[in-house]
Amino acid sequence: MFPCQLWSNVEMQSTADSYDTELRRVVDRLRSLPIARLQSAQGQVEQLAAQLLECSRAMGSPAPATVPELGAWAYGDMIMVLGTDLRELAENDDALAPGLAALTSARRQLP
Repeated sequence: MFPCQLWSNVEMQSTADSYDTELRRVVDRLRSLPIARLQSAQGQVEQLAAQLLECSRAMGSPAPATVPELGAWAYGDMIMVLGTDLRELAENDDALAPGLAALTSARRQLP
């Protein structure tokens, strides 16, 4: 079987499904990291949180303009809340694309 034939049997994930997968991956990673490693990722987590919040606010979220300062132990929960808010506000897959890009980039940069 040729490689191109293998791909014909694989269903492509929608942007929404990919978004959900990336959100779970990032949150699971943040929740499983030791506190010292979480603290070293503070800048990356804050950047991701700000990006998700900005996307939500662009879709009309009444959320505050800034992310509250939380301890490193709460990073996973904060990203889950912000990511879920964005997912619920998105009217279509295209609206999730910036959030998906932010989550994918953050996952690749996390320790």
